Amino acid sequence: MNTTIYIDQIISSIVKNNENIEGVKDFEVLRMIDYTARNHKKVIELVNNGTIDQLKDLPEDNFEVNEGYDLIAVKFADDQGNAYIGVIYDSTDLWQDPEALEVIPLPLEKRLV
Repeated sequence: MNTTIYIDQIISSIVKNNENIEGVKDFEVLRMIDYTARNHKKVIELVNNGTIDQLKDLPEDNFEVNEGYDLIAVKFADDQGNAYIGVIYDSTDLWQDPEALEVIPLPLEKRLV
């Protein structure tokens, strides 16, 4: 699949599932890992601890393996410059579009504009 189309699908899911977000800018994929409950919990812990940027540098052996199911952590801003972390689920099933599981606002000091 074309990367631009895939990113557009992720952004569409974020906007569709969050009534306070009308547009997305400064979109960045932080990490794509296999989806497991443990990996999902680890990403949320990093967000809550204010250390989500460490996700990029964690070695692969810090995560469980579950091929065919992806967990994607993204960072973005809305039209007002408020920063968010999005936690996205995707499956290799061709009919499955990416789904925003969680959109977590970052503190004001993390604004992207």
